[in-house]
Amino acid sequence: MTITRPTQTRGSHLRRLKCGKLGKQSIVAQFSVTTSAVEDKALDENKPYAEFWMGAHPSLPSYDLSTGQSLQDILRDNPHLLSTHVSQRFRTTLPFLFKVLSIREPLCIQAHPDLNLAHDLHARDPLTYPEIYIISIIDSNHKPEMIVALTPFEALCGFRPLKEIDHFLSRVPPLRNLISDATAMEVRSACGSAGDGCDQKSAETALKRAWSELLTAHPSQVRSCAEDLIRFATSRPSNKSLAVEHGNLTDLILQLSEHYPHDVGLFAVLFMNHVCLSPGEALFVRSNELHAYLSGDGIECMASSANVVRAGFSRKTKDVDTLISMLTYEYLPPFVVRTPTPYLRVEMSSQQSTSVLYESPAEEFNIIKTSLAPRFATANFRAFRGPTVLICTQGSGKIGVGDHTELIECGHVFFAGAGAEIFIQSSSEEPLILFQSFCEIKECNSTL
Repeated sequence: MTITRPTQTRGSHLRRLKCGKLGKQSIVAQFSVTTSAVEDKALDENKPYAEFWMGAHPSLPSYDLSTGQSLQDILRDNPHLLSTHVSQRFRTTLPFLFKVLSIREPLCIQAHPDLNLAHDLHARDPLTYPEIYIISIIDSNHKPEMIVALTPFEALCGFRPLKEIDHFLSRVPPLRNLISDATAMEVRSACGSAGDGCDQKSAETALKRAWSELLTAHPSQVRSCAEDLIRFATSRPSNKSLAVEHGNLTDLILQLSEHYPHDVGLFAVLFMNHVCLSPGEALFVRSNELHAYLSGDGIECMASSANVVRAGFSRKTKDVDTLISMLTYEYLPPFVVRTPTPYLRVEMSSQQSTSVLYESPAEEFNIIKTSLAPRFATANFRAFRGPTVLICTQGSGKIGVGDHTELIECGHVFFAGAGAEIFIQSSSEEPLILFQSFCEIKECNSTL
């Protein structure tokens, strides 16, 4: 078993989306210079660098540095690198897509379809919901995902409790003007039908109706009400009107209005949970769960899919009807990991070194963060039962499997196949930090 360092052909793995941080402020840009995706002299301080992809996704695949072969071709020709169970479950493709994100402007308000809906969407509109797998199966994959914050990170995720939405409907006139009297009364009634809580079925029905009316409001009405909301947010009475138990949304609305001053997404803030992550904390997003990343840098992993259904904060194609119909409208607290669990299948030479696991409910991936103490600290990982992709985010050292070793530094990306016992050693004066995504399936109980 050997370790392969897959890097991309020049620039092919880098996505310069408008939402990205500019120039060297972007961690994505910094990593791209290290991996020769772009040359340092070619970095434009006025251009955004948003995403750095690692994996076998056909639209932006990783390549073996020494042979130039794409990772998807390597796995197709060598399915044993995935393991028997993983290849039986996901065929000859990497089940996850690993990314680095650097976000300056909000990403679109979106949800990712589950397996059944993804299949239906592709059949209905293959251009918007495209094929991704090189083995000619459609993109019927769902897209649960997890983001681990590298810097302070903000997101919207899932619907907030209905009683908070009722609070905003009663206290924020610009929002109330987009929702009918009957629906506002239905929301209030659902909140009052179970004392301090809400009757589940009534709450879901009322929430869906209110959300539908918001997203289908006439653009001219949304524009006018958005202008009113911005004025309202800057007025003194709005301080309490835009406040709920977990914080005041005034500053957030004003910040988002700098990028999308007339967008329905400004009102979506009043429907969705505002999540703030500190470095090292993580957010898991379920299939069919409404979300939008707002700002910050992070390591993201997801089931390997390009399917996304958009509704707000986007200049791309929106599919409001599908988004309305696909959501569950139940209140689920955001799945936030504040303290990851220790990863136990590794031996460390230093007590100052750590390895922690961000365990995902999705079978396609888990994430490990390993921090080695400076100068010659080591970590020996027991054999992984599936494929793994690693990226160094700080420091330098060496990495190896068996007799094969490579130098590693910030931005370097490696792939190791099933059965690999990975060895890492630090050499820098600062800690060596790596993130890795891996997939392990003990038993194959279903097929794609």
